[in-house]
Amino acid sequence: MDIRNVWQSIKELVKLWRIDRVSSLSAALAFYTVFSLAPILLICIVLIGFFLGEAAAQGRILEHASDLVGAKAALQIQTMIENSQQAGKSRMPQLIGIALLIFGTTRVFAELQNGLNRIWGVMPKPGRGLLNVIKDRFLSFSMVLGIALLLLVSMVLSVALAAMSSFLIEMFGGNVYFFMRLEYVVSFLIITVLFAMLFKILPDVILDWKDVWIGAFITAILFSLGKFIVSYYINNSGRISIFGAASSVIIILIWFYFSSQILFIGVEINKLLVLKKGKTIKPKESAMLVDENRTNLENIS
Repeated sequence: MDIRNVWQSIKELVKLWRIDRVSSLSAALAFYTVFSLAPILLICIVLIGFFLGEAAAQGRILEHASDLVGAKAALQIQTMIENSQQAGKSRMPQLIGIALLIFGTTRVFAELQNGLNRIWGVMPKPGRGLLNVIKDRFLSFSMVLGIALLLLVSMVLSVALAAMSSFLIEMFGGNVYFFMRLEYVVSFLIITVLFAMLFKILPDVILDWKDVWIGAFITAILFSLGKFIVSYYINNSGRISIFGAASSVIIILIWFYFSSQILFIGVEINKLLVLKKGKTIKPKESAMLVDENRTNLENIS
């Protein structure tokens, strides 16, 4: 691929970004994510806690959060989790509490699904009925369980790699640099799998796994680079402090906004790759195309 083709692809990507209003989609997703963050993490902590213990699971999650958004915002996340835990111990009937928890965790994935459908130019068919709504909610909750499983695998591998690294250093001496960096490779692969799950399962389009993996891999690269840039900005920018007591929430909101931008840009890249292969975008049986012109490469170029 020569420079002209690369430049043409970049222009097409920017046009897609503008047409699909990715900035607005990212803002909406970030907003819903902030309100769904506590119940999502609470479910992850409970599920992972079966294997590692709830205290260890919460500690590892908050440690990762601190690395990404800083100690102050991580403390705010901890407070949100603790408040959700206390709410679960109230006198509210347990069935209602569970229903509210599931609704909170699935709402963000429903919003993400709407964003993905907009990018692919599809929408659910009208009058699908209550059964399909329940099916979508179940699908969203399954994604939460999938994320919890991936977090568990990531944590177990991180602990195992750290232990093996310490053992090798003790046995052979020196700094086993390559082996210690293997943790980052494992983390990258897990992120790639997560994006592949989101890209394949959530949107109402029929996609080949081969196309999904390419898009997920590129998105994982962008996310890995972007998280360091955003984290550096958050931890070194003094502008956020002007929000005072609300600065922690603003930091979390900014983080999710830019992360959502990266995710949706990755989907746009995925869509562009599919169209450049000459493939047509086919909605699932329960969905329909909104505008065929938006899925035509000639109208994008």
